[in-house]
Amino acid sequence: MVARYNLSSNSWVDQTFELRNLWVLAYLRDQFFGRIRTTSQCEGINSLIKAYVRKKDTLLEFINNMETVVSHYRNNERVAEFNSKYTDPVLVTSLPTLEDFAAKTFTRNMFREVRKEIEGACAMNTELVIQDGGKLYFKCNNFGVPEIDHMVEFDRVGGMLRCECLWFENRGIPCMHIFACLKHQHVEVIPECLVCKR
Repeated sequence: MVARYNLSSNSWVDQTFELRNLWVLAYLRDQFFGRIRTTSQCEGINSLIKAYVRKKDTLLEFINNMETVVSHYRNNERVAEFNSKYTDPVLVTSLPTLEDFAAKTFTRNMFREVRKEIEGACAMNTELVIQDGGKLYFKCNNFGVPEIDHMVEFDRVGGMLRCECLWFENRGIPCMHIFACLKHQHVEVIPECLVCKR
């Protein structure tokens, strides 16, 4: 793009391009951002506030309305917390022990995402490629797409799993390749290293 639009002499473009590892998504795949990549969360909060606050409000009305917003926001958090602690979702995957463990470990919203990864693992082909002492290296690919492989390292002694897709490092939940390796090794719980602390 720099060459196509003849911007090589522009100092701002040159400086921005030199800092590309700070803003280009390809360089940020292994960074954890807590699912926040844009200003969308701030925009969501702003739209929530706009429903309660008007330009013509007096200071007292503004404060009362903001208290109402915060009260509703906290109530929604309490309801979500209650649902996570005291309700059990219906188990639907063919890996019920892993799914049940995930339901008891993750909040309900995160569990929905983890369940998608567990479902994806059910359609994975997993092959042990190398066994080096306590470390196992697996090759995983989707059923019907054998040409696209992902390598997973499983350190049975240290209990560490790492996939080259970097889904865990990026999103904070295990990927389907890791779940496929856990399934292959008949592991029925998600290792502690794959559960981010709240």
